[in-house]
Amino acid sequence: MKLINFLTTLLPLFLIIGCVQPEIEVADDALFCDVEEPRRFTQDELDWRAANAPWNLRRDFKTNTTWDRECSPPVGE
Repeated sequence: MKLINFLTTLLPLFLIIGCVQPEIEVADDALFCDVEEPRRFTQDELDWRAANAPWNLRRDFKTNTTWDRECSPPVGE
């Protein structure tokens, strides 16, 4: 009988402890949209980079795609 009373007393305590939400830490680091901007190139720059630094050009295209998806205002605004 004492065991049942003990477990009945602890059950609500465990339920309450399980429902407590941990505090969320907010980082003050700069966000992608704060530090990046879309990169635009002339045709001469694109031709030179395609021939001499294609890895760098691919990275800039990925950055532009991410910037368009994450940072550009929604259509209609």
